[in-house]
Amino acid sequence: MNRGCNLALENNYLNRILYESNSEKKCVFVSHKSEDIDTAKNIAELLQNAGLDVYLDVNDNGLQQATRKNDAEAIVKCIEKALACSTHILILVTENTEKSWWVPYETGYAKKSKKNIASILMKKVENFPDYLKIERKLWNLRDLKQYIIELSGKSYYPLFESNSEINTYNEIENILKDSIRA
Repeated sequence: MNRGCNLALENNYLNRILYESNSEKKCVFVSHKSEDIDTAKNIAELLQNAGLDVYLDVNDNGLQQATRKNDAEAIVKCIEKALACSTHILILVTENTEKSWWVPYETGYAKKSKKNIASILMKKVENFPDYLKIERKLWNLRDLKQYIIELSGKSYYPLFESNSEINTYNEIENILKDSIRA
């Protein structure tokens, strides 16, 4: 099975164009607060190991440049372009999310664009924000695995073709156990 790619990387720009014309391919926009980047990277890794493409903003040079320049218009354009190339959005709900200006924007734009929306509740948070209670809720690591199975269309453990991929999966899962409810 092919590993998914991160569409935020510049060398995947042609893949972005493909998404705009091919609705069968799945790409998950991983929405998070910048303080939660490590967890976002680990979740993106699981998604990619399952053959799903992702958009993870930390690898989007245009967005990073716009952020450094505090160029709100360019930031919005980058986010909207990334969401246009995505079929799904997965929102990480952490104690930091309520301080985010961008996570609700990304969610609202995804909803307006009729993207599939899911959110995952992290350990230190008791409940989902009201605007996410009407969307798919992932309460724990088991729900995340089921979500990945559904998106990839394959049973979970056979997703990994080699022992190194199984070890990588186990390492990532162990790391995520510190962040996501078991």
